[in-house]
This record gives sequence, structure tokens and C-alpha cells, in this order.
Amino acid sequence: MDSDNVVKLRLAGSCDGCPSSAVTVKLAIEKSIEEAAPEVTDIDVVNMTSDTAAAATETDGDGRTLLPLHPVSKEPAAPAATWVQIDGLGELGQGRLTATRVAATPAVVCNVAGSLYAYADRCPGCGNGLGDAVLEGALMRCVACDQRYDVVRAGRGAGSDSRSELHLDPMPLLAESDGVRIAAPVPAAS
Repeated sequence: MDSDNVVKLRLAGSCDGCPSSAVTVKLAIEKSIEEAAPEVTDIDVVNMTSDTAAAATETDGDGRTLLPLHPVSKEPAAPAATWVQIDGLGELGQGRLTATRVAATPAVVCNVAGSLYAYADRCPGCGNGLGDAVLEGALMRCVACDQRYDVVRAGRGAGSDSRSELHLDPMPLLAESDGVRIAAPVPAAS
């Protein structure tokens, strides 16, 4: 943390340069930082891609992306996501996937090399669900349109054609000793 109470955060592994990194920061990391250090005013995420930066709200004078933290209020704010405990996912075997619901949101969860990944249950290539998709190593293949997505790389489209720009919608997932929780978006109030 610098003298202006800005936390500098470098994402590594599959988050480094991922277009979904802003979602990860906002839903899974920001709250933890705010609780541990309430004096923090901003999070400076180093090496975000331009796609990720577009999802953030502002930059500093040096062009670095800042994700503003909202001040803690005595009035409860509506959460951007709800963490939902999903039973049975701890037993999902390696190389397997399953369709489930996270609150009202259809989702698909994959186990690749012992790590769980969750995505909205919708293929961006054809619009069909992915509950019947085939997991081939780290690639999920939609059986309806044959489009492949790299599960480990946040659902990026795989291939050399124009459809490689497609991207699954990741859902933050926490696998802990007491079970698996997935963040589902809270529907907007109408």
C-alpha cells in the first residue's frame, strides 16, 4: 500500500492478462482487502489487458487501471453477487463436468487436473447450454457447434479462426475445506 492508501495488485497465473480479471478482483478479492484494511481507497491492478481495463472504471495519471472501492456504509448495500454453496462438487472427478444452478443462474462446473472452474451455462458461439459439452484436457467443446474453450484460461475461445475471439462467462468459485461456493450475479431490482 502506498502513501495514498492505494493497494497495488499483480494478478498471476491464469488471471494474468485475462479479460475476466476485473470480475475476479471485484467479486473475490476486493471485499477481502476492504475488510483487512479499511483505509484502502483504491486497488491498482498491474498488467490488466485493454479488455479488462474497459471493465474497470478509471485510470490514474500514469494510465494504470484503478478499481475504486466503495466506502463502507452503515446502510447495507445490495451485493453485486451472492455466494452460493453448491453441494457435491467436491466429488466431481478429474476430466468431468456437470451442469448445475447457482441461485437462478444455470452454470457448468469443470474439474481440470484437480482444479474446479465455473462458467455460465451458455455457449457464446451458438447460444446452447454446455451441460452436454465434452471436456478434452483443458478444452471444453460445445457439442452443438463444435467451438472449443480453454477452461483454464478463463474460458477463452480456442482455435485460429474468428471464433477464437469468443469467451465463456466465468463465475468466481471458491473451493474451501467446508465446500464449494460459486458467485452468482444478483438480478437488478425492477
